[in-house]
Amino acid sequence: MRLTASQLIWAIGLCGGLCYSAAFAEEPPPPPPPWSGSVNFGLTAASGNTHSISGNFATDATYKQAPSEFHTEAMVAYGKTAGVTSPSKAMGMAQYNYLFTDRFSAYLNGGAEHDGVADLDWRITVGPGGSYYFIKEKELTLNGELGVSYVSEQFSSQAPNAYGTLRIAELGEWKFSEKSRVWEKAAYYPALNGFFEGKKYLVKAEAGLEALITAKAVMRFIIQDSYDNSPAAGRRPNDTTYIASVGYKF
Repeated sequence: MRLTASQLIWAIGLCGGLCYSAAFAEEPPPPPPPWSGSVNFGLTAASGNTHSISGNFATDATYKQAPSEFHTEAMVAYGKTAGVTSPSKAMGMAQYNYLFTDRFSAYLNGGAEHDGVADLDWRITVGPGGSYYFIKEKELTLNGELGVSYVSEQFSSQAPNAYGTLRIAELGEWKFSEKSRVWEKAAYYPALNGFFEGKKYLVKAEAGLEALITAKAVMRFIIQDSYDNSPAAGRRPNDTTYIASVGYKF
């Protein structure tokens, strides 16, 4: 079949248009890097068993590459008041999640802490469980967790103690702008022995606000609360910590 002049012109134009579209078509954005985190320095104010201000160093890192998710964080507070060294506080935790679906996963959680304010020499917790995202959107997430934990601890004035607990936890986050987010999380550890009587339990809670100052510099304001219904002798069950810091995101 012989093409007419007009058909030939249309064919050349169509071919040119397709080539132009292919050359200048937008490429899809690259996937986010699997690792993210931050390093932060700031001040800590404590109330409860003590009223003090100290320096604070904290770091966190998160890895997300389906079907695995990993998160770890650490913090240490240390300072002096009127020339006297204030009680130190340190903690570290790590959690690995294996996703079976987009919302449901199994986890292994572990942590360690020292709190001179509460006369806690050390406390170690470790245990498995299940996790589920009730809300999982780009700007808003809400996650619930249920599992068991083994807790081993020692207060300065007491012998070491170990017990099993349930672990009931939740974590919510809202990214209300490209540069700002708020989050809250809480974990409840009721001891299995005497569970219905509420003989022994721990509660950990946190709420925070984060805002980017530049592309990498970040400012944070965090409130942490810790409640132990069986504290060390002569100590209050509740301690609240206020943290203001600046840091670097990676």
